[in-house]
Formats: sequence, structure tokens, C-alpha cells
Amino acid sequence: MSYGSRGSSASELLGLQTVGTRATAQMAHTLESYAYHAESVEPMPEYRDYPREFCVDILGINPWSSKELADEYGRPELNAPGTAGQVELLEALQRERRVVCPSCFGGGKTWIESCASIHHVYTRKPAMVIHTAPTMHQLKEVLWEQIIALLHGARRKLKGRLTMTSLKLGPKWLMRGLTGKSKSAKGGLHPVTLFLIEEASGLSHDDMAGFDGIMIQEDVHVGMFGNPLHPHGPLYD
Repeated sequence: MSYGSRGSSASELLGLQTVGTRATAQMAHTLESYAYHAESVEPMPEYRDYPREFCVDILGINPWSSKELADEYGRPELNAPGTAGQVELLEALQRERRVVCPSCFGGGKTWIESCASIHHVYTRKPAMVIHTAPTMHQLKEVLWEQIIALLHGARRKLKGRLTMTSLKLGPKWLMRGLTGKSKSAKGGLHPVTLFLIEEASGLSHDDMAGFDGIMIQEDVHVGMFGNPLHPHGPLYD
């Protein structure tokens, strides 16, 4: 088992080149083969309130807990107020309406977003998980590469129709990556149940305007992740 590691990239798992349009076409073709009839997909509600157990049993990974680390090493500062480990963040994203995670570089933010997304969509039906980031490159080459790696490396085969920035399990049962500049981001996304913002410090209020319809939905849970580089913007607010 890995402990919060980034894991193999999607291109490593699929044996693909990493640059060029030919590689993109190859990846799309390979991912298209990772498709199943929607009616064959069944949710796992028994894991809905247990994201850590889902990670261990289904994905074959073991996120760490700040409380457990503090107890194990006798360092209470590791579990000080305002700090959270991977387990605590996963649980908060399922429980709280708003979660903000400013963190250092290389702190595993994308890994947590990926785990939370997969757990959320496979334990609820219907469910709609939307991701955004400042650029499509960040969505495709960072966040969704990690999601694809986790799906292909899962202990249990997870069914669905997978592309480079989307996973569809059935009607109104999906994950999708969009930028604020995407016209389709401004409407038609309802009901969103989990909205995750990658590199939130790189987004302006104008970038987020296209997602106003998501942010005000009654049952949506929102997670913002990023490096606190600027004293302004959605992450700071």
C-alpha cells in the first residue's frame, strides 16, 4: 500500500507517450476501451460515510491522519487546531459545506482531491462532481492524470465511461473537469454535489463567475485547494 504518494502517472500506467497530438489520440483511444454499459455500474453506499475505508478497500491506498501521526510520534503540534491530515480532509469534504485547504508545494493536495472525487461519485447516485482550475493543462495533466492513475490502479475494478477529463457512470452521475472560461460551465450543471477547485490561488473572481450557479446550489459541497501565494482571490476570501 502507498501512503499518500502521488502514484504512477496515467501515461505510465497506460504505457503511452506524454507529448504530442498522437499521444493524446492514443490516450483517448485507450481510455475509450475502459468503458462499460452504464446500467452495469452500481454505487457503494456502504462506504458513503467512510472515505478512508473506501480508499483502503477499493483504491488500495492508505491516507494518513494528523491525529494518528501526532499520537504515534508524541508531537501534538501535528494535530494542532487549523491543521488536517489526509483522512481529516477527506472526512471534512463529505461533512462540511465549505472546506479551504491552503498548503505548501508538494503537500498532496491533488492526491486528496482525486481520492475525494472518486469516493464521492462511487458512493452516491445520482452524484455530480465538478473540478475547475486556472488552465485546462492543470486539469488534464495534473488533477485528471492522478484520477486516472487511481482508477486504473484500484484494487477493485471501477466501471464507468472515462475520458481524459470526465467519468460518466450514468445520467446525472458523473465527474467532469471545466475551466471558468468554458461556456458549458455557465449552465446546465445541476445538481452538483461536490465542487473542487484546484490551484484556487490562481483563479480570479472573474474566473469563478462562470460557476456562480454551482456555488449557490443547496446541497453542493465545495473544496478549495491551493498554495496561498496572494492575499486576494477566492482562496483568500
